[in-house]
Amino acid sequence: HADEYISVYEEIENIEEVVVNKFEDKKSEYIEGEKPLYVDGMIVVNKQYGLPKDFNPSGGKIENEVIEAFEEMKEAAKKDGITINIRSGYRSYNTQKQLYNAFVRRDGEEEANRYSAKPGYSEHQTGLAVDIGTTTGKIEGTVAERWLAKNAASYGFILRYPSHKVNVTKIEFEPWHFRYVGLPHSLIMQEHDLVFEEYIEFLKDNEVIKYE
Repeated sequence: HADEYISVYEEIENIEEVVVNKFEDKKSEYIEGEKPLYVDGMIVVNKQYGLPKDFNPSGGKIENEVIEAFEEMKEAAKKDGITINIRSGYRSYNTQKQLYNAFVRRDGEEEANRYSAKPGYSEHQTGLAVDIGTTTGKIEGTVAERWLAKNAASYGFILRYPSHKVNVTKIEFEPWHFRYVGLPHSLIMQEHDLVFEEYIEFLKDNEVIKYE
């Protein structure tokens, strides 16, 4: 399915036209702890918008669409001599709570907030986020990291917390954390060098989404 969107993407002169032609959704209502925020069908999870404690549409696992896209990407990487694996996928509210509290005990709340999400505010709870590693474990500084930076968008994935956008995401650089947003969203974000928060504003500024 990647090739289909890439061909459409390459044929047009103005990338905004892809969004206008393919997406007509609205922004959903957000109620903290009760209703998550959706923009153009994509769930928004960050420092500002969270999830209900019992939010678990994927049944405690990574969404099937994400797994399929990752397997396709993994095979492409393999052809280039690179091995990538999912090290962490779905994470429940309670699991995130345990992790976050452990970090707070170790480093203090202010420092923990720089690199860890509070329970209910982790993308891993959506079933759409994966931490990617290599055969040696860590991905930072490896050829796999460089390959993903160049190619992940072609399979619907975005590097969620890049080093040059910490001031926007409010999370330190995580070269392993990728979020599935689907095509062509990921390609548009790569083209314009936008993180998710900026992309939502991009859609609004281009009047693609008709807000209620």
